[in-house]
Amino acid sequence: MTALLDLIGGTPLLAPSTLRLAGGADLLLKLEGHNASGSVKARPALNMLRAAQARGDLPPGRPVVEPSSGNLGLALAMCCGALGIECHLVVDPRMTPYSKHVMQMYGATVHQVEQPDEKGSWQGSRLARARRIVEEQDALLLLQYSNPDNAAAHESLTAAELIEQLDGRTPDVCVVGVSTGGQISGLGRAFRDAGLRTEMVAVDVQGSSIFGGSYQAYRLRGLGLSWWPGNLDGSVLSRAYRVPERLAFRTARVVARREQLLSGGATGAVLSVALRESAQLGPENLVLAVVAERGDRYLGQFYQQSWRVEHGLDDSLAEPDWLAACLNLRPLEGDWRAGEPR
Repeated sequence: MTALLDLIGGTPLLAPSTLRLAGGADLLLKLEGHNASGSVKARPALNMLRAAQARGDLPPGRPVVEPSSGNLGLALAMCCGALGIECHLVVDPRMTPYSKHVMQMYGATVHQVEQPDEKGSWQGSRLARARRIVEEQDALLLLQYSNPDNAAAHESLTAAELIEQLDGRTPDVCVVGVSTGGQISGLGRAFRDAGLRTEMVAVDVQGSSIFGGSYQAYRLRGLGLSWWPGNLDGSVLSRAYRVPERLAFRTARVVARREQLLSGGATGAVLSVALRESAQLGPENLVLAVVAERGDRYLGQFYQQSWRVEHGLDDSLAEPDWLAACLNLRPLEGDWRAGEPR
Protein backbone atom coordinates (compact mmCIF):
# COMPACT_ATOMS: atom_id res chain seq x y z
CA MET A 1 0.00 0.00 0.00
CA THR A 2 1.30 3.49 -0.93
CA ALA A 3 1.25 6.40 1.53
CA LEU A 4 0.41 9.91 0.31
CA LEU A 5 3.92 11.30 0.66
CA ASP A 6 5.28 8.37 -1.36
CA LEU A 7 3.49 9.94 -4.34
CA ILE A 8 6.06 12.74 -4.43
CA GLY A 9 8.64 12.07 -7.14
CA GLY A 10 8.74 9.54 -9.95
CA THR A 11 7.13 11.96 -12.39
CA PRO A 12 7.03 11.07 -16.11
CA LEU A 13 9.06 12.41 -19.00
CA LEU A 14 6.93 13.31 -22.03
CA ALA A 15 7.87 13.70 -25.69
CA PRO A 16 5.19 16.16 -26.93
CA SER A 17 3.56 15.24 -30.21
CA THR A 18 2.91 18.70 -31.73
CA LEU A 19 5.56 21.06 -30.33
CA ARG A 20 8.56 19.70 -32.26
CA LEU A 21 9.66 22.41 -34.71
CA ALA A 22 10.62 21.48 -38.24
CA GLY A 23 14.42 21.49 -38.22
CA GLY A 24 14.46 22.03 -34.47
CA ALA A 25 15.88 20.03 -31.57
CA ASP A 26 13.96 17.26 -29.83
CA LEU A 27 11.92 18.43 -26.86
CA LEU A 28 11.23 16.48 -23.66
CA LEU A 29 9.02 17.67 -20.79
CA LYS A 30 9.42 16.65 -17.14
CA LEU A 31 5.81 16.62 -15.90
CA GLU A 32 6.09 17.75 -12.29
CA GLY A 33 2.35 18.29 -12.05
CA HIS A 34 2.11 14.53 -11.45
CA ASN A 35 3.50 14.97 -7.94
CA ALA A 36 1.05 14.78 -5.05
CA SER A 37 -0.21 18.38 -4.55
CA GLY A 38 0.13 18.96 -8.30
CA SER A 39 3.48 20.68 -8.65
CA VAL A 40 7.26 20.47 -8.42
CA LYS A 41 7.05 22.25 -5.05
CA ALA A 42 6.05 19.02 -3.30
CA ARG A 43 9.69 17.90 -3.50
CA PRO A 44 11.27 20.83 -1.59
CA ALA A 45 8.30 21.12 0.78
CA LEU A 46 8.75 17.57 2.02
CA ASN A 47 12.55 17.77 2.04
CA MET A 48 12.60 21.02 4.04
CA LEU A 49 10.24 19.56 6.64
CA ARG A 50 12.05 16.25 7.01
CA ALA A 51 15.47 17.90 7.16
CA ALA A 52 14.24 20.33 9.84
CA GLN A 53 12.87 17.42 11.86
CA ALA A 54 16.14 15.51 11.54
CA ARG A 55 18.14 18.53 12.78
CA GLY A 56 15.81 19.05 15.74
CA ASP A 57 14.60 22.42 14.41
CA LEU A 58 11.02 21.15 14.16
CA PRO A 59 10.18 19.24 17.35
CA PRO A 60 6.62 17.95 17.88
CA GLY A 61 4.23 20.82 18.50
CA ARG A 62 6.27 23.56 16.82
CA PRO A 63 4.41 25.18 13.90
CA VAL A 64 5.89 26.18 10.56
CA VAL A 65 5.21 29.36 8.61
CA GLU A 66 5.94 30.25 5.00
CA PRO A 67 5.09 33.24 2.77
CA SER A 68 3.56 31.50 -0.24
CA SER A 69 0.37 32.16 -2.20
CA GLY A 70 0.99 29.38 -4.66
CA ASN A 71 2.33 25.91 -5.19
CA LEU A 72 4.81 25.79 -2.31
CA GLY A 73 1.99 26.78 0.02
CA LEU A 74 -0.26 24.06 -1.35
CA ALA A 75 2.51 21.49 -1.03
CA LEU A 76 3.41 22.56 2.52
CA ALA A 77 -0.23 22.45 3.60
CA MET A 78 -0.50 18.91 2.23
CA CYS A 79 2.77 17.67 3.72
CA CYS A 80 2.16 19.30 7.10
CA GLY A 81 -1.31 17.77 7.22
CA ALA A 82 0.12 14.33 6.50
CA LEU A 83 2.88 14.75 9.11
CA GLY A 84 0.70 16.33 11.81
CA ILE A 85 2.48 19.70 11.76
CA GLU A 86 0.66 23.01 12.33
CA CYS A 87 1.06 25.15 9.20
CA HIS A 88 0.69 28.91 8.72
CA LEU A 89 0.77 30.34 5.18
CA VAL A 90 0.99 34.03 4.29
CA VAL A 91 -0.72 34.84 1.00
CA ASP A 92 -1.67 37.90 -1.05
CA PRO A 93 -4.74 38.89 -3.06
CA ARG A 94 -3.35 37.55 -6.35
CA MET A 95 -3.79 33.95 -5.24
CA THR A 96 -6.54 31.89 -6.80
CA PRO A 97 -9.63 31.05 -4.73
CA TYR A 98 -8.89 27.41 -5.61
CA SER A 99 -5.50 27.54 -3.87
CA LYS A 100 -6.81 29.27 -0.77
CA HIS A 101 -9.64 26.76 -0.38
CA VAL A 102 -7.34 23.78 -0.83
CA MET A 103 -4.81 25.13 1.70
CA GLN A 104 -7.59 25.53 4.24
CA MET A 105 -9.07 22.12 3.51
CA TYR A 106 -5.65 20.58 4.18
CA GLY A 107 -5.73 22.25 7.61
CA ALA A 108 -3.41 25.25 7.10
CA THR A 109 -4.12 28.64 8.65
CA VAL A 110 -4.09 31.26 5.89
CA HIS A 111 -3.02 34.86 6.62
CA GLN A 112 -3.56 37.39 3.81
CA VAL A 113 -1.63 40.64 3.36
CA GLU A 114 -3.50 43.41 1.59
CA GLN A 115 -0.71 45.70 0.32
CA PRO A 116 2.72 45.16 -1.27
CA ASP A 117 5.84 46.56 0.39
CA GLU A 118 7.43 49.92 -0.38
CA LYS A 119 9.07 48.47 -3.52
CA GLY A 120 5.74 47.19 -4.81
CA SER A 121 6.69 43.59 -3.99
CA TRP A 122 4.06 41.21 -2.64
CA GLN A 123 6.81 38.77 -1.70
CA GLY A 124 8.39 41.36 0.58
CA SER A 125 5.07 42.13 2.24
CA ARG A 126 4.33 38.44 2.81
CA LEU A 127 7.78 37.85 4.27
CA ALA A 128 7.38 40.69 6.77
CA ARG A 129 4.08 39.20 7.99
CA ALA A 130 5.64 35.74 8.23
CA ARG A 131 8.43 37.07 10.44
CA ARG A 132 5.85 38.55 12.82
CA ILE A 133 4.13 35.14 13.06
CA VAL A 134 7.50 33.57 13.89
CA GLU A 135 7.87 35.96 16.84
CA GLU A 136 4.29 35.52 18.02
CA GLN A 137 4.15 31.72 17.86
CA ASP A 138 7.78 30.57 18.00
CA ALA A 139 7.18 29.09 14.55
CA LEU A 140 9.85 27.79 12.19
CA LEU A 141 10.21 29.92 9.07
CA LEU A 142 11.25 27.54 6.29
CA LEU A 143 11.99 30.36 3.81
CA GLN A 144 12.18 28.48 0.53
CA TYR A 145 14.13 31.33 -1.12
CA SER A 146 17.32 30.64 0.86
CA ASN A 147 16.73 27.24 2.48
CA PRO A 148 19.43 24.87 1.10
CA ASP A 149 17.12 21.89 1.60
CA ASN A 150 15.03 23.31 -1.26
CA ALA A 151 17.78 22.94 -3.87
CA ALA A 152 19.00 19.72 -2.25
CA ALA A 153 15.68 18.04 -3.07
CA HIS A 154 16.35 18.56 -6.77
CA GLU A 155 20.08 17.93 -6.61
CA SER A 156 19.68 14.51 -5.00
CA LEU A 157 16.27 13.33 -6.23
CA THR A 158 14.89 15.12 -9.30
CA ALA A 159 18.22 15.02 -11.12
CA ALA A 160 18.71 11.31 -10.40
CA GLU A 161 15.26 10.57 -11.82
CA LEU A 162 15.99 12.54 -14.96
CA ILE A 163 19.38 10.94 -15.56
CA GLU A 164 17.80 7.49 -15.27
CA GLN A 165 14.86 8.44 -17.55
CA LEU A 166 17.17 9.91 -20.19
CA ASP A 167 18.88 6.51 -20.42
CA GLY A 168 22.29 7.76 -21.47
CA ARG A 169 21.16 10.73 -23.54
CA THR A 170 22.46 14.15 -22.46
CA PRO A 171 20.24 17.23 -22.84
CA ASP A 172 22.06 20.01 -24.65
CA VAL A 173 19.85 22.55 -22.87
CA CYS A 174 17.66 22.38 -19.76
CA VAL A 175 15.06 25.16 -19.47
CA VAL A 176 13.75 25.88 -15.96
CA GLY A 177 11.67 28.65 -14.44
CA VAL A 178 13.27 30.75 -11.69
CA SER A 179 11.49 31.79 -8.54
CA THR A 180 13.35 30.53 -5.48
CA GLY A 181 16.22 29.16 -7.59
CA GLY A 182 15.98 25.70 -6.05
CA GLN A 183 15.05 23.74 -9.17
CA ILE A 184 17.57 25.17 -11.61
CA SER A 185 20.43 25.30 -9.08
CA GLY A 186 19.92 21.76 -7.81
CA LEU A 187 19.57 20.30 -11.29
CA GLY A 188 22.48 22.32 -12.65
CA ARG A 189 24.87 21.23 -9.92
CA ALA A 190 23.84 17.59 -10.22
CA PHE A 191 24.23 17.58 -14.00
CA ARG A 192 27.63 19.24 -13.69
CA ASP A 193 28.79 16.74 -11.05
CA ALA A 194 27.62 13.87 -13.28
CA GLY A 195 29.76 15.19 -16.14
CA LEU A 196 26.78 16.21 -18.29
CA ARG A 197 27.54 19.21 -20.50
CA THR A 198 24.03 20.61 -20.25
CA GLU A 199 23.46 24.36 -20.53
CA MET A 200 21.07 25.57 -17.83
CA VAL A 201 18.70 28.24 -19.16
CA ALA A 202 16.82 30.35 -16.61
CA VAL A 203 13.35 31.73 -17.34
CA ASP A 204 11.87 34.71 -15.49
CA VAL A 205 8.80 36.85 -16.05
CA GLN A 206 8.92 40.41 -17.35
CA GLY A 207 8.55 42.70 -14.34
CA SER A 208 10.67 40.59 -12.02
CA SER A 209 13.99 42.11 -10.99
CA ILE A 210 15.94 38.96 -10.08
CA PHE A 211 18.29 39.63 -12.98
CA GLY A 212 18.37 43.40 -12.57
CA GLY A 213 16.21 46.35 -13.52
CA SER A 214 13.28 47.78 -11.61
CA TYR A 215 10.50 45.62 -10.23
CA GLN A 216 7.10 46.02 -11.93
CA ALA A 217 3.84 44.37 -10.92
CA TYR A 218 2.73 41.28 -12.86
CA ARG A 219 -0.06 38.72 -12.54
CA LEU A 220 1.75 35.51 -13.50
CA ARG A 221 2.30 33.11 -10.60
CA GLY A 222 5.28 30.85 -10.01
CA LEU A 223 8.05 33.06 -11.39
CA GLY A 224 9.81 36.20 -10.31
CA LEU A 225 10.98 38.09 -7.23
CA SER A 226 12.21 41.58 -6.41
CA TRP A 227 15.60 40.23 -5.26
CA TRP A 228 18.15 37.53 -6.15
CA PRO A 229 17.11 34.52 -4.02
CA GLY A 230 19.76 32.90 -1.88
CA ASN A 231 19.16 29.49 -3.49
CA LEU A 232 19.93 30.72 -7.02
CA ASP A 233 23.44 29.60 -7.95
CA GLY A 234 24.59 31.84 -10.77
CA SER A 235 27.56 29.60 -11.52
CA VAL A 236 25.32 26.95 -13.12
CA LEU A 237 23.44 29.36 -15.41
CA SER A 238 24.37 29.69 -19.07
CA ARG A 239 21.81 32.38 -19.95
CA ALA A 240 18.54 33.87 -18.80
CA TYR A 241 15.36 35.18 -20.38
CA ARG A 242 12.48 37.38 -19.30
CA VAL A 243 9.16 36.46 -20.92
CA PRO A 244 6.16 38.82 -21.16
CA GLU A 245 3.28 37.34 -19.18
CA ARG A 246 0.91 37.87 -22.11
CA LEU A 247 3.06 35.51 -24.21
CA ALA A 248 3.43 33.04 -21.34
CA PHE A 249 -0.34 32.83 -20.91
CA ARG A 250 -0.84 32.38 -24.65
CA THR A 251 1.73 29.58 -24.82
CA ALA A 252 0.06 27.74 -21.94
CA ARG A 253 -3.29 27.93 -23.74
CA VAL A 254 -1.81 26.77 -27.06
CA VAL A 255 -0.14 23.81 -25.33
CA ALA A 256 -3.41 22.92 -23.58
CA ARG A 257 -5.20 22.80 -26.93
CA ARG A 258 -2.46 21.08 -28.91
CA GLU A 259 -1.12 18.63 -26.32
CA GLN A 260 -4.07 18.35 -23.92
CA LEU A 261 -1.55 19.39 -21.26
CA LEU A 262 -3.01 21.88 -18.79
CA SER A 263 -0.25 23.87 -17.10
CA GLY A 264 0.37 27.21 -15.42
CA GLY A 265 1.60 30.52 -16.77
CA ALA A 266 5.10 29.77 -15.47
CA THR A 267 5.19 26.70 -17.70
CA GLY A 268 3.95 28.84 -20.57
CA ALA A 269 7.00 31.05 -20.10
CA VAL A 270 9.34 28.04 -19.88
CA LEU A 271 7.93 26.45 -23.04
CA SER A 272 8.11 29.77 -24.93
CA VAL A 273 11.85 29.78 -24.25
CA ALA A 274 12.20 26.04 -24.91
CA LEU A 275 10.78 26.55 -28.40
CA ARG A 276 13.24 29.36 -29.05
CA GLU A 277 16.15 27.24 -27.82
CA SER A 278 15.00 24.29 -29.91
CA ALA A 279 14.98 26.43 -33.04
CA GLN A 280 18.47 27.73 -32.27
CA LEU A 281 19.96 24.27 -31.71
CA GLY A 282 18.54 22.41 -34.66
CA PRO A 283 18.17 18.63 -35.18
CA GLU A 284 20.21 15.93 -33.42
CA ASN A 285 20.05 17.98 -30.21
CA LEU A 286 17.83 17.77 -27.14
CA VAL A 287 16.02 20.42 -25.10
CA LEU A 288 14.67 19.39 -21.70
CA ALA A 289 12.03 21.60 -20.06
CA VAL A 290 10.50 21.36 -16.59
CA VAL A 291 6.68 21.62 -16.55
CA ALA A 292 6.34 22.76 -12.97
CA GLU A 293 2.63 22.37 -12.26
CA ARG A 294 -0.89 21.45 -13.28
CA GLY A 295 -3.07 24.21 -14.64
CA ASP A 296 -6.41 23.39 -13.04
CA ARG A 297 -5.84 26.02 -10.33
CA TYR A 298 -5.75 28.72 -13.02
CA LEU A 299 -8.96 27.86 -14.85
CA GLY A 300 -10.64 30.92 -13.33
CA GLN A 301 -7.72 33.16 -14.28
CA PHE A 302 -5.73 33.38 -17.50
CA TYR A 303 -7.61 30.52 -19.16
CA GLN A 304 -10.70 32.78 -19.04
CA GLN A 305 -10.89 35.56 -21.64
CA SER A 306 -12.93 37.74 -19.27
CA TRP A 307 -10.08 37.62 -16.71
CA ARG A 308 -7.47 38.48 -19.35
CA VAL A 309 -9.57 41.41 -20.60
CA GLU A 310 -10.10 42.67 -17.05
CA HIS A 311 -6.34 42.71 -16.43
CA GLY A 312 -5.33 44.04 -19.85
CA LEU A 313 -3.72 40.75 -20.85
CA ASP A 314 -5.90 39.56 -23.70
CA ASP A 315 -4.30 38.88 -27.06
CA SER A 316 -5.35 38.28 -30.61
CA LEU A 317 -2.22 36.54 -31.89
CA ALA A 318 -2.86 33.92 -34.53
CA GLU A 319 -0.74 30.81 -33.97
CA PRO A 320 1.92 31.74 -36.57
CA ASP A 321 2.35 35.13 -34.84
CA TRP A 322 2.43 33.43 -31.43
CA LEU A 323 5.21 31.11 -32.59
CA ALA A 324 7.12 34.03 -34.10
CA ALA A 325 6.90 35.82 -30.75
CA CYS A 326 8.43 32.78 -29.03
CA LEU A 327 11.21 32.48 -31.59
CA ASN A 328 11.97 36.21 -31.32
CA LEU A 329 12.71 36.00 -27.60
CA ARG A 330 16.29 36.97 -26.79
CA PRO A 331 18.44 36.12 -23.77
CA LEU A 332 19.35 38.92 -21.39
CA GLU A 333 22.48 40.90 -22.15
CA GLY A 334 24.88 42.71 -19.89
CA ASP A 335 25.74 41.72 -16.34
CA TRP A 336 22.49 39.99 -15.45
CA ARG A 337 24.28 38.12 -12.64
CA ALA A 338 25.07 41.40 -10.89
CA GLY A 339 22.43 40.89 -8.19
CA GLU A 340 23.84 37.57 -6.99
CA PRO A 341 24.96 37.76 -3.34
CA ARG A 342 28.74 37.80 -3.10
